[in-house]
Amino acid sequence: MEPVLVSDLRYRLGTMRRTRARVAFYRQFVGPGELAFDVGAHVGDRTELLLRAGASVVAVEPQPLLREKLERAFGADPRVTLVAEAVGAEAGTAELRWPAGGLALASMSDEWVGRVRESGRFQAEWDDRALVPVTTLDALIERYGAPSFCKIDVEGYEETVLGGLSHPIRTVSIEFIPENLDSTERALAKFGDLADYRFNYALGESLALAEQRWLGRDELLERLRTCVPRSFGDVYARVAG
Repeated sequence: MEPVLVSDLRYRLGTMRRTRARVAFYRQFVGPGELAFDVGAHVGDRTELLLRAGASVVAVEPQPLLREKLERAFGADPRVTLVAEAVGAEAGTAELRWPAGGLALASMSDEWVGRVRESGRFQAEWDDRALVPVTTLDALIERYGAPSFCKIDVEGYEETVLGGLSHPIRTVSIEFIPENLDSTERALAKFGDLADYRFNYALGESLALAEQRWLGRDELLERLRTCVPRSFGDVYARVAG
């Protein structure tokens, strides 16, 4: 047996600690036996954390190459349901665009694509395209049941995704970037149409809430407006009470 280097052991222990912390983060929102939606599942990193938190997961991803990866990772797991559709305000079809070699940047929002290119965040051309089937959150709920938690990471299309939801979900996360905050503000207004929500946020990939208390919508927007231009993160919306 080859000796384990101290540096290797420290790395493994650090990785284990980080994973435990990330799983604990999601356990705030979903527990064993509950259902979670992962909308924009990409390669399934959040699906994996939600499974470790004890949830079953509906993982929604319209891109064929990413669906193949999800199938290899989770296809044999009875706790995971893979959905090969995008999510929007109404069922149908829509054009999904992405830059060459940049599947993680696939978007159905022309506004978002324009903003991130204008700001210099990304300099790529979104030339690759595909027509994909679109469902709604309401349809997914009717099909699979109401989730306790729903993660939405769809590169600027979050506002439109919420347009297809008519019943409150206990906790929802949506991605934000500073250059597209007007879209985030409209998305937050949609939460207000559904229930009395309170808000928090996490910067980058930290999976750590930035505020000790949950905020009203206007308070949250004030915080987000102070974020540095190239930052990003996730807003968490939780039904009050």
